[in-house]
Parts: sequence; C-alpha cells; structure tokens
Amino acid sequence: MGGKKKVHPKTRTAAFKASEPSEIVEAPHSFVIHRGLACPYIMDLTLDFRRIMEPFTASNLREKRMNRIKDFVSLSSFFHVSHMGIFNKASTQLSFKVVRLPRGPSLTFKVHQFTLARDVISLSKKQMIDNDHFKHAPLVIMNNFSGDGKHLKLMATTFQNMFPSINLATVNIGTIRRCVLFSYNPDTKLVEMRHYSVQVVPVGLKRAVQKIVKGTVPNLGKCKEVVDFVIK
Repeated sequence: MGGKKKVHPKTRTAAFKASEPSEIVEAPHSFVIHRGLACPYIMDLTLDFRRIMEPFTASNLREKRMNRIKDFVSLSSFFHVSHMGIFNKASTQLSFKVVRLPRGPSLTFKVHQFTLARDVISLSKKQMIDNDHFKHAPLVIMNNFSGDGKHLKLMATTFQNMFPSINLATVNIGTIRRCVLFSYNPDTKLVEMRHYSVQVVPVGLKRAVQKIVKGTVPNLGKCKEVVDFVIK
C-alpha cells in the first residue's frame, strides 16, 4: 500500500537592498574607537567624538578587547567608512590618530588636554541640547591653516574631508545647527578643536523683534499692546 507523498511548497527568499541616496553614500563615514589602557574618561571622550561626527558615524559601535584594527578596516568598505579615529591610551600619554581608508594617509596627534561634553554643559549658563542638532553634519571652520608648510595643508585637507562638504547654493541654513572649529597655533604648534551649537539670528532688528521672530513668547504684562513692547 503506497503512502501519500507530502508536498512541501518551495520557499524562495529574496534579499532586497534598499538603495540609499547618493549624498549619503558619498558622504564621509567614520569609525571612532579607543585602544590601549582601559580608562573611563577615554571611553567617554570616544563617545563625545562620535557625537561630533554624527550622523555619518557608527554611534553605537561596540568594541571588544579581542578586536583589532584590521577587523574594523575589513568592515570599512561595507559601511562606506572613509575615516577612522583612534584614541590610544598609554601609560604616560594619550594620542589620537586619524586614518584615511583604505590607503591613507594617517595623522597622529598627542593629546595635551581635553574637556568632556558633560563638563562643558554643566558650566554653561544657557544649555542648547537638542537631538535634532545631530541629524545633520556640522559646519567645519578652519583657522590659521593657510601658512607655509605641507603639514598644514595635509591637516587642513584631512580635517575638512572628515565631514561632508556643504553646497552654499542648495544648503538649507536652518539645518546647520552645529559647527566644528579647528584652530592652529603657530607659536605652540598645537591644534585646538572645539564643538559648538549655533543658531540663526535675525540681523538688523531690535531685540524685542528678534524674540518675536524666533518664536520666543515675551512678557507683555507691563504693555497695553504689542506695539508698546516693540518700540520700547
């Protein structure tokens, strides 16, 4: 007596890779990691630097002690990573290396001092913290890199290429909410890096009118009409 054969429907799986816009694919992407001795302050500094590099960086990149630099390099092409920032903590000093993938060049700096973002925020009277500020890349400002010397041109080019270029003809000014300043001191030979939150402010208007334009609700308790607040 023959048994009935069970028919199993064939399942076909198709992988669909969502196409990303060209401005996202062509934008510089980065990995920021730390190596060397374990130190909670260096880990926090690494997270702060990732925050600066947003949105084109691996913000939640998990590092393990067994991971090597070549492990991240091997993944760089898959994630369109063009730059890698490496903090290395030794017993006597802290260094920071910027690597252009896949063929270089690489620049190594000795970190003389740094301040964590939480310390800057705690000392600020007016705190401008908004996650929307990190949806777009910051504006890059270069200072004192126009002098003689190939090393200055190399540093300026490397720093600028870490962030997407801005087309002044098409950019929406309202999306520029942050800026990164790289300033070179020719006397001390040091490079200072600062991260700012910026805001578009109307020019040529009275302070009272500026508050209204920016959407700030003024105190009109002592005014009979809005005109009194504007002309005072």
